[in-house]
Amino acid sequence: MAMVLIVDDDEAVLGLIAATLAVAGIDSRTATSGTEALNSIATVLPDCVVLDIMMPGPSGLDLCSMLRADDLTDGIPVILLTARGQHADRASGFDCGADDYIIKPFDPADLNRRVIALLSPVRQQRWRRQDSVPLPAASLTPTLTLGCGPAPR
Repeated sequence: MAMVLIVDDDEAVLGLIAATLAVAGIDSRTATSGTEALNSIATVLPDCVVLDIMMPGPSGLDLCSMLRADDLTDGIPVILLTARGQHADRASGFDCGADDYIIKPFDPADLNRRVIALLSPVRQQRWRRQDSVPLPAASLTPTLTLGCGPAPR
């Protein structure tokens, strides 16, 4: 079963997200600071992380960057969930390596759909190195070419 780490300094938001994920059959752990999240990740690797940006300890942006800088955690899907909705804020979120960016207030059902999409088996195999099988080089050649040949008349 998938496990999502939810990191937010607002206990009500933590409870809402955890309850919403539970309805979808997804286990979760919670942390109220970046430091607590790092300790949790050191204990059990989550399958996905939902991060608030503005919180005590390392911010969500800093924590996302730390996850991306570590070979063990660099592929864990990260969703930033924040009240910061300006274009520059979104750009900073994706620049630090976030896979998705959701602005508060948010629709819990939409968050569930996004978490489930990031938890798909194909995405999970990309980062779970112990579960992935190296592909032969021949299988990495493109099989689809777009825009070739004359335009239809």
